[in-house]
Order: sequence, then C-alpha cells, then structure tokens
Amino acid sequence: MAISPSEFQYRASQLQTLPYQESSRLIGFVEWLEEDENASKLLADLRAVDLETLLKDCNYQRAPRPKSPKEVAAIGLCTVDTCKQKNTDLFQLAHSLGAMPSSNRLQDYSDLLLERYVHPFIEYVGTHLFSDMTSEAGSDEHLMPTNTTDVFVVHGRDNEAKETVSRFIERLGLNPIILHEQANKGRTIIEKFEDHAEVQFAVILLTPDEVGRLASEPSAELELQARQNVIFEMGYFLGRIGRERVFALKKGDVQVPSDYDGVVYTPMDSAGAWKMHLVRELKAAGFEVDANKAF
Repeated sequence: MAISPSEFQYRASQLQTLPYQESSRLIGFVEWLEEDENASKLLADLRAVDLETLLKDCNYQRAPRPKSPKEVAAIGLCTVDTCKQKNTDLFQLAHSLGAMPSSNRLQDYSDLLLERYVHPFIEYVGTHLFSDMTSEAGSDEHLMPTNTTDVFVVHGRDNEAKETVSRFIERLGLNPIILHEQANKGRTIIEKFEDHAEVQFAVILLTPDEVGRLASEPSAELELQARQNVIFEMGYFLGRIGRERVFALKKGDVQVPSDYDGVVYTPMDSAGAWKMHLVRELKAAGFEVDANKAF
C-alpha cells in the first residue's frame, strides 16, 4: 500500500483532538502507517532511538528534554506503542513523562501529551514522507524546532522572583529549566549549562543582586546590577536563539547592558501584568499555551 499525501493529511486531521479514552484511534493510525513500506521504515528508525537514557535522565517524573525533532517524534511514537502494549489510554502515561497540567481533568493530561509529543510525531512522519525539504535520508536541518516544552530560566540571587516565574511557567504546562536543580554528572559548569541550554525560549531575570561602577567614577555612583552569570547567559541565548525568543524580565531599578539599549524590557510588577506579556511572547515563538490554566 502506498500512502498518498491527501489521505495522510485527512487521517492526521482526525487526530488533532482526541477524547482521552480513545487512544485506540492513535494505535490504528500507526498500524495503518506500517502497511506502507516507506512509513514502516520510518517508524522502525524512530523506534531505534535510545529513549531509555533520555527518560532516565528525568527519572520518569520530569518532562524529558529531547534535543532534536527526531527525539520528540520518537517519544510520541513510544507513547502510542505503550498504549497498545499495556492496553491503556494516553492520559495514564502522563505522569511518567512529566506531563503535569494545572487541573486534574483526565482530558487535560491527554491533551498535554498530544501537544508535546504525538502531534509533533505525526508532523515529523508527514514531513519525511512527502516534503521535498527532507528528501535526503535522515536530514532534520530544514525542520522547525519542535521542543516547545522547555523554557530556560536565567536567574541571580532573588529566589522569590525565580520561584514565582518558574511556577507560573509550570502552570502553563511547560517545563522550566533551572540549572542548579539539574544533576552535575561530573561536568564543568559550562558543560552542564550547554547540555541544558538546548531550548527554544529563555526567560532572563534581571534582578538587582549586585552594585557596581566604572573604576573612574566616584564610589557614590554605584548602580544596582544583575549578576555576571545572568548577563553572560542572556548574551548566550540572544546569539543562539535570537532576541524574539529571549524574554528579559526586569525587577526594580537595575542597570541593563549598554549593547542591549533600546530593547523593550518587561518590568516584573507586583500586579503580575508581566505574566500576560510572557504568554504572548511564548505564543509568538510557537509554544502552545493556554493562559486560562495559569490564572
């Protein structure tokens, strides 16, 4: 059987929404793919991805951090295969993949896994089967990044600001990456940072943790500053993922880098208006978030 693009698109469209007790439809979709020679080879390639290490790194409790569209797709296929093997539904796998929606509705658990892994899996298969952009076997370079789960939180010494922002990101159904909470595994700080910086969005907390001045200025001219690691990591993300994916959150009267003058900073106000600004920027960056879950 040869799958046509129109038939694939039609079947995929039927899976955009899925009642939480109907995982059998996903299983049927994968079984249908396996009847096509090219699709079957693609599924075999995804099943060969080493997910055990990826899942162990998050202890089966926090969301895994795939580093490529292929790994995201492999997780999506793995969830469907697991539903079939264990005769279970998608929502029952949510906790093992760190999917923690803001409510306890079973449908929300199922929807979160669909958004994070299953829909990217379907998109990955369709792209590789029919798109000229990926005609070279195994090439992912033209695919848009599909890691819309992790958000790196760059912070200084203000733990209250860090916790407030991180918990809000979690309520949006996303996974905040806080470097000191990750295992060291014998790595240097920069190695650990680079390993966890494979994200598509970063929130920078510019909090007044230090004071400083030019050496030529009198001591009375001391200004409040963010910590040096915050400025370094902000520059790293600006260069790596671009200004449109870096959300600079400024608390109080803190000095900002002169090279970044003219860029709009979002004040971390006590009323919480910054939260809607963050939601808007996440959506513009391609993250699927529902603000109703967080307010």
